Amino acid sequence: MLVCCIPMVVLAVALVAAGVVDVGFLVFAGLCVGMMAMMMRGMNHTDHPDDGAGRPAVPPQHPDDPPPSLRR
Repeated sequence: MLVCCIPMVVLAVALVAAGVVDVGFLVFAGLCVGMMAMMMRGMNHTDHPDDGAGRPAVPPQHPDDPPPSLRR
């Protein structure tokens, strides 16, 4: 998701280079990227693992359940 911040940063740098906005605008862009990074880090992506193809992994079984190969 941080890739979504690249166009904003490029636009901010271009506006500063063109003299349209002050250099302080880069601080705002940096804070925006930092906030996005904190939000992404705060998300726990391990709660819903997948099998690598985007399909959900098999949910954990109850300890007393037999393995799938022994079920009838």
